[in-house]
Amino acid sequence: MLAVPIRGGIDLWQHSALKADDSEAWNPYPVRGPFFDVNHFGAKADNATLNTPAFTRAFAACRAAGFGYVRVPAGAYRTGRVELASGCYLLLQPHAIIQGSTEQSDYGSDWDYWSIVFGRNVSNTGVISPTADGLASGGEIRGILWQLVVGYDAQANDFKQRRWPGNEDDPCRGVCKPGNLFLQDATNITVMSVSLTESAGWTQIYRRVSNLLADRLIVRNSVQWGTGDGMDVESGSNLTFANSVMKTGDDNLAFRSGSFVYLRTPWPAGPIAPVSRVRVRNMTLTSSSSAIKFEQSVLPVAEI
Repeated sequence: MLAVPIRGGIDLWQHSALKADDSEAWNPYPVRGPFFDVNHFGAKADNATLNTPAFTRAFAACRAAGFGYVRVPAGAYRTGRVELASGCYLLLQPHAIIQGSTEQSDYGSDWDYWSIVFGRNVSNTGVISPTADGLASGGEIRGILWQLVVGYDAQANDFKQRRWPGNEDDPCRGVCKPGNLFLQDATNITVMSVSLTESAGWTQIYRRVSNLLADRLIVRNSVQWGTGDGMDVESGSNLTFANSVMKTGDDNLAFRSGSFVYLRTPWPAGPIAPVSRVRVRNMTLTSSSSAIKFEQSVLPVAEI
């Protein structure tokens, strides 16, 4: 593995671990700065201040520059939905924690997109953290699983969950809890060396994503939490999942060519396509459901 030094004293890893016969695997080189420190845009690492506006300003500055890193120093930053921008990576320094807000209103009005970190119609972006030990020991995206526990079913060995209602015009019909990371209609995505923990909903969703590298991740949820999938792909291509550890209360890796209707209704504008060209390597998977699951798309009757 080759470490590539980048201006500012940070080492990011070039993704050179893929074998020579995997020439089609997404294998990006990191961009060369500049850095947009969220603290310079008003963020406070006190785990109390709502930092969504600071993240929004930092990504706006990065977008205006055309490329770069939105850097999150060590500390706990409470936030609602953080939206990624093309060419701009969310860079979590070691011991940086993005802590999800417990307020539904902080995630927007569309329940299908409730997630702590979100990107739609973006490219050449993702979430990365500099580490030197080969696994995620740097930054963390932490969900609100424990804040939504309302009881315990000893017979089923499951936590009872509180779900969010959505709004009067669009009541939630899906998982109804925020996940940690959601990319839709995106390409050239890197998620590397980060921990994704305690997600209230599906931890990661990749919907119509092409060219994805998810490498050296730690995904950890309670095995008593029934909607804590580690990773869900809904129609995507050229996807690599490698060198990661997952322990969840539902499926670890779930692949579906579209949407499982009662969880994702209606399917958003865009094609329903098979999941194709998937690589899964060197994964340690612990699940109370399926370690790897494949589902076919199910369309609402009105769309058949």
